[in-house]
Amino acid sequence: MNLIKIIELLLRSLLFLLLPAYIVLNGLYYLMFGHIMNLEWVTLVSYVILIGTLMYKRYKPISQEERLDDYSFLNRYLQSGRWEILQDNHSYTTIRPAFDTPLNLVVDDKVTIEKNRNLVRISGPQLYVTDLFKHLHNSDDEKNTAWFKPFRLAFAAVVLTMPLVRDSGLIWEWTAFRHNLDRANAEVEDFDGNLNGNTVSNLNTRGLGIDAEDFTIYMHDDRTLVKTDNDLNFQETITFPQTSFGFGHLNLAGDWLYFTNGETLQRMKMDGSSQETLFDHGYVTHVHLTENGLYFLNSADRFTVHRMDFNGANLERVVNVENAYDLSVYEDVMYVSHRDGIDRYSLDGEHIEQLTAAKAWSITRQEDYYYFKGEDQRLYRLSENSPGQEEVVLDVEVDHYILADSTIFYMTSTYSREHPYSGVYKADLEGLENERLYVTDYIRHLTHIGDSIIFDASSVYGAVDVRRYDLSEETVDPLYN
Repeated sequence: MNLIKIIELLLRSLLFLLLPAYIVLNGLYYLMFGHIMNLEWVTLVSYVILIGTLMYKRYKPISQEERLDDYSFLNRYLQSGRWEILQDNHSYTTIRPAFDTPLNLVVDDKVTIEKNRNLVRISGPQLYVTDLFKHLHNSDDEKNTAWFKPFRLAFAAVVLTMPLVRDSGLIWEWTAFRHNLDRANAEVEDFDGNLNGNTVSNLNTRGLGIDAEDFTIYMHDDRTLVKTDNDLNFQETITFPQTSFGFGHLNLAGDWLYFTNGETLQRMKMDGSSQETLFDHGYVTHVHLTENGLYFLNSADRFTVHRMDFNGANLERVVNVENAYDLSVYEDVMYVSHRDGIDRYSLDGEHIEQLTAAKAWSITRQEDYYYFKGEDQRLYRLSENSPGQEEVVLDVEVDHYILADSTIFYMTSTYSREHPYSGVYKADLEGLENERLYVTDYIRHLTHIGDSIIFDASSVYGAVDVRRYDLSEETVDPLYN
């Protein structure tokens, strides 16, 4: 088998089939969604494998020899109009198919017939060689495999339309329909307005602590959920399920704790009872609890904004912005950042205005300003009275930050070349009066509870050291070590 011809066949297939197919699909995608297709590598590899496999199976170069005592039938068949004769003499004939358009324009479609007394050797693409021998024997092998063709066509259609089906949201709509059927009869809780939820600042830094009216709950070293009084005097541990690094987004409603754990959104009573899974269709992030229910970004539906009731019922997409970076919810308004900037929405998903075209993460509203991390990891702010005119507040790479008592508490990027010593810092809201509070190699989160900032510090491979910064005393001390 000629390796060069096989490589040529695959290259021709990619150039003359895959590329035009992509252009057509991208055109349809743009008409449907208003922007070009973001072709994932998995989809691209699927296309290459599909087209490469089909073309190889049909058109790989082969050579077949058989005894033939009478050439008259072969000559009549070549004159039937299915073939164009390029060269013909007593011992050698070159032909090309007049059928199989347009694929015969993609492949090297020449077929050679060598005649040596009572032997005939036919060489060329497998589809055409097989066709010739089939007519020599007056047989029709296609009847034996005709039943399989619809399955092959269906498979090819599924693979080729994969991006359109995925991004149209049809798969998710079916998933949401099944979810709502499952949760339709779930118990409905009446919290009588007793909704603590969590602060936007805490949720921006994994949401590992909640400051309630009479007590405090926070996650101690990612393994133990602790309940304390408001002065962080230890009271009890809360029975908690096996956790993973995906744990976070603590919210409180009445006696119910809401949290993410891996690829699930769950809730349980504070005594550890009545644990149940509200959502298990993929990772959720930026979970905010409001009087209207739970709002979050849904990875299973292209990171669009979703809402559902406290019992997991009535799951719905409220903002159909793909690949949202961040979600912050305040009372009756939410801020959604995506590749085109930050937009303000009402809680029912109605678009109000665009605040800026800058890409943003960890959006926090403070007085008349919006603070956020930019694409370069710097901390910016935007005046509510001057949309689109953001200014740099902290000209360093910031991992996480929290606004508390007119102060910015932040962590420098752990592996930043600009700041080789990571740690916890504070600055005023203008980004001035910077002070490093604690030096450490690695910090995973900040949590603002009452008069304290809690953080866990460690060396890259060392044990976790949970510490507290007292806002009134301005001291850093270990917490329950």
